[in-house]
Amino acid sequence: MNSFVYNPKTHGTCIGPDNRKALYRLTKYLIDLGHRRFGLVAQSTLNNDRAQARLQGVHDALAERGMAIQPSHFAEGYWGINEGRQLFRRVVGHKPQPTAIICGNAYLTVGAMLESQAMGIRVPEQMSIVGYDDIEIMSELPIPITTVRVLSDEVGRRSARLLIAKLEGRDIELDFECDAEIVLRKSSGPPPAQ
Repeated sequence: MNSFVYNPKTHGTCIGPDNRKALYRLTKYLIDLGHRRFGLVAQSTLNNDRAQARLQGVHDALAERGMAIQPSHFAEGYWGINEGRQLFRRVVGHKPQPTAIICGNAYLTVGAMLESQAMGIRVPEQMSIVGYDDIEIMSELPIPITTVRVLSDEVGRRSARLLIAKLEGRDIELDFECDAEIVLRKSSGPPPAQ
């Protein structure tokens, strides 16, 4: 059994949010605000089905509107805040700069936000920055970060109920997909006027 991921193709074997759907919805939110130039600071997809699904969600939402991320506005790394800073700098180093940056995990997002401030980029007036996972620091930064919140306690409860039922050899009615909500904060807004 896999926790913290839901994939309709493997329904019944995993409990968690649909990572593709969550980043699809977050990307659509930015598109609806008027953004047309996107940057992506992604977590490595190597042996990481969650990161692959998140990336697919961004691409699917953009493709529906005839958009795509320019190769120079895409950077992939692994995990940390420092890496998020470096990847952000690489993405925004290409003109014209994206007006919205989507980050693949909380630590990359925090790094992107810190680096944007070090570079003097006004968030959200010049650029929106959003991420995935809602770790505490995201709401405590001077510019709180818009993000996807995974209801971890609910994922844990459902996983435990399923595991106990399997150990006891009984069937259980259970919703395998857990909601992931978009938490809107000050780091996102409409793109700057052209």
